[in-house]
Amino acid sequence: MSNTETLHKEIDLLQDLIKEMRKSSFQVKAWFISIFGAIIVFSKTEIGGGESTTIFPVWVIPVLLLIVTFVFWYLDAFFLHAEKRTRVIYEWVISNRPTSDKYQFDLKTLKREVNGEEKNIAENVKSVQYVMGNTTLLPFYCLPFIFALFLTVKFAFLA
Repeated sequence: MSNTETLHKEIDLLQDLIKEMRKSSFQVKAWFISIFGAIIVFSKTEIGGGESTTIFPVWVIPVLLLIVTFVFWYLDAFFLHAEKRTRVIYEWVISNRPTSDKYQFDLKTLKREVNGEEKNIAENVKSVQYVMGNTTLLPFYCLPFIFALFLTVKFAFLA
């Protein structure tokens, strides 16, 4: 296999990985909406103040909503963070592959040779917690989180 074919295979591998991370992030959002909505629908009598038919206290449902929101928020941020790290590898491959075959098809390590010394090329990629607060995830998860927090306070402390 020639160097050009190898480069194209490596680029294709990285692009497929980036696509999978995006797809996973989208699926996390879809699952979150489904589960959040299902919890609200199936607990309608408790949240709406109707007759309670469950064996657990009414404040458990809003707490469950808080937990579900936080878990899916973190998962979504994790996939976006992993996508950003893969993009850094992609950029390194594009700029360095014509001169070196080092680290070929290596997706495990982020330590790469830059200007003659080995360093972490993803050191500027923000943490998962930082990604949780970025402009794309914050509005999507913050509103349900505030809603669940309001319900938790209402049913746990004001009822």
